[in-house]
Amino acid sequence: MEQNTQNWAKLWKPIKESRVSLYKANFQTFSFKKHSHENYALGVIEAGVQQFRLGGAKRVAPASAIIAINPGEVHDGEAAVPEGCRYRVAYFTDDLLSDIFFGLYGSRSHVSYFKTPVIADPHVSCALLQAHQFMESTQQNLLAAEIVMMQVVAEIFLRYGDDSQPVQPVARNTRAIKKAVEYLRQNVSENISLDEISSMAGLSPYHFLRQFKAITGLPPHAYLMQCRVYLARRAVEQGSSLVEAALQAGFADQAHFSRSFKAIHGLSPSDFKKGLLC
Repeated sequence: MEQNTQNWAKLWKPIKESRVSLYKANFQTFSFKKHSHENYALGVIEAGVQQFRLGGAKRVAPASAIIAINPGEVHDGEAAVPEGCRYRVAYFTDDLLSDIFFGLYGSRSHVSYFKTPVIADPHVSCALLQAHQFMESTQQNLLAAEIVMMQVVAEIFLRYGDDSQPVQPVARNTRAIKKAVEYLRQNVSENISLDEISSMAGLSPYHFLRQFKAITGLPPHAYLMQCRVYLARRAVEQGSSLVEAALQAGFADQAHFSRSFKAIHGLSPSDFKKGLLC
């Protein structure tokens, strides 16, 4: 855990095989750069107020509000009041969401999306907070904790999910950009040039840049850096050293890895690794 009097954060899994990743933080002066998540994220504000931009609009989440972020939605984040903001977030693997959607809709291929990024529902907010705390505290009955969390997530989708107007996943609208995204994901550690990636997509560099950002919400270099951070994080979770993880993901040095990791997660790679060992 990274912690000082103003800013601290912790990101971990209850056990290595868990389908839920947990995050808790308190920020007063730290600001997240624009980024998106690979998975669905549900958070709850414990104290203070958080603000962020998503979908071209400023969002404000006061205490007890739920923050609901769909995969691929680009956003930033910071405290909105001098006292800061303390909150918790849970991230869910695709197979866990598949189980939930099967239970709700009778099909594993059925997908639902959060209609709004800020939800005011004290009852569900309390349930989400308790489920998060339960997963954090229990060591002997993680299965029960995961079931409780799944029930809360299912309730949120039932109340605030929208499967009739799905959020567009990254790069699904344009074949060329989808091809480019897959290329970046498969060559995360490579030193890819704009000419290389735009040529592979069959677009001029300028047109490629405009299309890529319009569809993914991020310029190609920022998207690639995000992919590197997530690749390195998975390597650390699987037991790699920080040096090995950084090299595997294509970071030039530890300082670059640390800055990029913290810009997205709010804590350093070393403190993330310490949290895995707790």
